[in-house]
Amino acid sequence: MPPRLFFVLVLLPLADLASLAWLSWQTHWTVAIGLVVAAGLLGAYLVRWVGPRQFHATVKRVSHGEAPAGELLDGVSFFAAGVLLISPGFLSDAAALALLFPPTRRFIRDRISRSIEERLIRSLSAMARRDDHGEFSDDAVVDAPSRPSRIEEIDPRGRGEGRSI
Repeated sequence: MPPRLFFVLVLLPLADLASLAWLSWQTHWTVAIGLVVAAGLLGAYLVRWVGPRQFHATVKRVSHGEAPAGELLDGVSFFAAGVLLISPGFLSDAAALALLFPPTRRFIRDRISRSIEERLIRSLSAMARRDDHGEFSDDAVVDAPSRPSRIEEIDPRGRGEGRSI
């Protein structure tokens, strides 16, 4: 099992359980249960109501021809915060509150965007053709004029011409 996966699936839930046990020893067990139920209800609200609103904002931005990167990552943040709030424990609740706090969410969104951009650049540069010396060849970039395209139905007789759909 990879170390990160082990940390997320085993060690974090154990730490959450230990934090609940500590709170129940310091106060009454009903306080710990009440806080878990309240956080679960807040998480369910986020997943059920705020998530679809973010999805509709993303769809609206796409329909206007704009890139929905911010709204999409905000939606993922709200969903992740809801899931973290539903899971019992105070460490997961603290992480969820960090995702809900706008400056923290903006910081995380910027880091994720930068990471995705760097990975795309690395992947695209690895796909570019190189010559024998490891340098990019002159024909590594294909520059072609764009033209509007139509989806056409292929003529069954094999002529390649068909009617527009």
